[in-house]
Amino acid sequence: MFPASTYLAINTIKLSQPHIIDGILSDLGMAPITTKSKPTPAVTLVKLNRDLDGDPFNENWSYRSVIGKLNFLKKSTRLDLSHAAHQCARFAADPKQSHAAAVKRIGRHLVDTRDKGIILDPRKHSFNCWVDASFVGDWNRVTADVNPSVAESRTGCILACGGCPIVWASKIQRK
Repeated sequence: MFPASTYLAINTIKLSQPHIIDGILSDLGMAPITTKSKPTPAVTLVKLNRDLDGDPFNENWSYRSVIGKLNFLKKSTRLDLSHAAHQCARFAADPKQSHAAAVKRIGRHLVDTRDKGIILDPRKHSFNCWVDASFVGDWNRVTADVNPSVAESRTGCILACGGCPIVWASKIQRK
């Protein structure tokens, strides 16, 4: 007998993409058996920056290719990756080793969550909306002149119908 948490209720649909996650892990050179997993896709309270003085990207995988796969994954079935993947995508033109480490952290999170996804449950008859904003929460007086992106607010929202996210977004507000 399986525990209740390992199977879905009747009339629910689970959308997951373990094959894409396997491709990302393969690109990163991470074997699911030997790679230590992480509970979250990004370090809490740490925002990636341009890292002008950081070591240049020196990895055996294509940063842009992995970011493209992460973007597809976050838009289709894994909205929990949205913030972390967006932070990494901002530096696809000139990644540094610190950005590569952040992408690898996402990969380590995917090791144990490769079968996770969206669960559609039509028995729940509700419509929910969640919205939040940072209101220039990353502003820093010391780096404001060098990095103008810290003076921008971020807005995010999730619209769910029947307990399933149907629209989600996380964007930097433009003036």
